[in-house]
Amino acid sequence: MKLIVIFVVLLGGFLIIGTIAAVHIDRHPEEHENEPEELPRVVISQQVPSVFDTFKGDKD
Repeated sequence: MKLIVIFVVLLGGFLIIGTIAAVHIDRHPEEHENEPEELPRVVISQQVPSVFDTFKGDKD
């Protein structure tokens, strides 16, 4: 019984802390935005074939 009570208290505590953090981020979004130089750069080196090309038959 004590284990269940501890679990519920911890769950409630994490929910309260998470809610407070979410409200803080929502009220001050400028503090938590990524700058363009902080974003990772994605480089595509080759073209990925379409999945549907596999199922197309050769209709020559």
